Amino acid sequence: MSQLSTALHTVTLSNRPLYLAALVKEAYPTWSPNQIKSYLGSRASDLGQNGKDNVFGSGLANVSTLIADSDGDGIANNVDNCPYASNSDQTDSDGDGQGNACDGCPYDTNKFQPGVCGCGKADIDSDGDGVLDCKDVFPGDPNEWADTDGDKVGNNADADDDGDGMPDTWEVKYGLRPLANDAGEDPDNDGLTNTEECANKTNPKNPDSDGDGMPDGWEVTYGLDPLANDASGDKDGDGYTNWKEYKAKKNPADPASKPAAMSWLPLLLDD
Repeated sequence: MSQLSTALHTVTLSNRPLYLAALVKEAYPTWSPNQIKSYLGSRASDLGQNGKDNVFGSGLANVSTLIADSDGDGIANNVDNCPYASNSDQTDSDGDGQGNACDGCPYDTNKFQPGVCGCGKADIDSDGDGVLDCKDVFPGDPNEWADTDGDKVGNNADADDDGDGMPDTWEVKYGLRPLANDAGEDPDNDGLTNTEECANKTNPKNPDSDGDGMPDGWEVTYGLDPLANDASGDKDGDGYTNWKEYKAKKNPADPASKPAAMSWLPLLLDD
């Protein structure tokens, strides 16, 4: 008697091995008899031991791996280089054992997927700094991996990572961007760029660093001190304080530039 057990994927071969051949033929209808014979001869396995057929039954053979063809390409899973991607031609350009149809890097012998670095580049971290070589500007230096301004000095050792002329510590202190060139910006609209604020040691986020009522940019322009309250001073000695000159839009460093007659009245009222 010959029978097929679907649960165990086994078949009894005692008198009719034709049944086993029929199963393979059903799975691979285009195969010739010689192909089936060769295939079975090299891959069929007897589950019983010689002289010990009382355990498994007479001539019980395992056929589960013979007939499984998940992608339906005519190549059994156990010999298919892409068992879940149809590729009857079995093309494997890089010879890594994985067919092109399921190989994310079909021309890279060392990788099946691009990973972080992409095909053709190994995902390795030579210096052990936690940054892969393909992303590391200094792959041989465990203390450096980035160089934002391209000056060949790593960010960790570079006092000005973005090369904008302002120290990273100063930018961080005032909430600027140490990894982006923001030198020409004027976030407080006081007439001084960030670079100028840095040079004058003023606060780039406060238009009047010394709180004397005169903007930093105006004080720097006319030679006053943006870090000291000099509102009541009279730089040009024309009788008008620096603050009054600012309110009248005059030059506090030029005695000839002063408020017109009677224009000081509203200024006095502002005092």
